[in-house]
Amino acid sequence: MQGFDIMSMKTTLAMLLLISEAFVGQVHPKQITLQALVDKSDCIFVVQKATPYSRVEDIPLDESGKYPPHQSPWYRYKIIEIIKDEPETKPAPGSEIEALGAHDASLLLVDRKHALEGDSKSPILDFYEPRTEQVEKRDTFIVFLTWNEEEKRYAIAADGAYETKDLKQEIKYLTGKTLRAGRP
Repeated sequence: MQGFDIMSMKTTLAMLLLISEAFVGQVHPKQITLQALVDKSDCIFVVQKATPYSRVEDIPLDESGKYPPHQSPWYRYKIIEIIKDEPETKPAPGSEIEALGAHDASLLLVDRKHALEGDSKSPILDFYEPRTEQVEKRDTFIVFLTWNEEEKRYAIAADGAYETKDLKQEIKYLTGKTLRAGRP
């Protein structure tokens, strides 16, 4: 075969493999509004960070141990005030809760499918852009959570699902917990 270069073929193949690996970890972000975040959240709490604030749990992808584990992030919060608690998980102000990182169940499934089946599809995941930067670095802030009844656990509702406590009244309004103008 004229012009066939084994080295360039190996280089091209290696690059293609690296590119396909790079796509596995990518996600397709979909920005959501504050109203959409409120609607998708089962629980909305005013919180402070608990100590320790975070931990990582290694989840095996299969029984063989052949693949590196999926790392699930967990975050701990001390509840200051309850804005919304739809499934009535009934945490008391002053109590501490733990929440799984945003989208972790979806990302675990993606990791498993990639490791065990070679599937490299990228998920579409919601993200919220707080009105103030680095909200979760403040002493007190609002966190938006979902509740998994089967597993009895909270999860952060979307990437960036935090807001300043200054927006508490607006968030209450969006949940329908305050009297809206023009309505009885």
